[in-house]
Amino acid sequence: MLMTKILRYRKPILMGLLIPLSLLLVNAQAFARGDEQPAEVARVGWKVEGEIVVISYDLVAPANTEYEVSVVLKDSDNVLFSFIPHAVSGDVGRVATAGTNKEIRWEYKKDFPDGLPGENYYFEVSAVPAGGGFPWLWVGIGLAAAGGAAVVLGAKKESGGGETVLPLPPGRP
Repeated sequence: MLMTKILRYRKPILMGLLIPLSLLLVNAQAFARGDEQPAEVARVGWKVEGEIVVISYDLVAPANTEYEVSVVLKDSDNVLFSFIPHAVSGDVGRVATAGTNKEIRWEYKKDFPDGLPGENYYFEVSAVPAGGGFPWLWVGIGLAAAGGAAVVLGAKKESGGGETVLPLPPGRP
C-alpha cells in the first residue's frame, strides 16, 4: 500500500528531490573542505633556464595542512588560451608545507617540441587544501541517485488494472 502511493507520486517526489540534490552537488566541495584553512599564492614569477621554465611562488598558508598546487599557462593576448603543463616537477601537486621560494620546474620542450609562439605568457598558480579522506559525500549522492533511478525505471504498469507494480526478480539458472 505504501509502495503503491510512493510509486503513484514518484514524479513529484523525484522533482522535489532533484532540487536539494543539485544544491548538494554544487556545494559538495564546500561541505568536504569546510574546516580547512585557505591558502594564498603570492609572488608568482618565472624564468627560462635552457629548456626548463622555473616558476617560483610563495605559499602563504598554515603550516599544518597539505595543499594541492596546480599551475596553468595563460596568454595575455588570447584570453581563451589555457594550458596545464604536464612535464612538471618540484613543488607542484601535493605540497606538504607552506613557505616561500617554492619552485615548479617545467620541461616545456616535452609539451611544446617546437617552442611557444608569442611572448605574452604568464602562469597562474593555485593551491587548495588536499582532500584527505574517503569521499563519503559522493558515495551517498551516488547511492541516492542509483536508488531513485531504480524506483523510477524499475516500475511498470499492469495492462489491466492500472496499478503500478515492481518487476519480478530474474529466475535462477
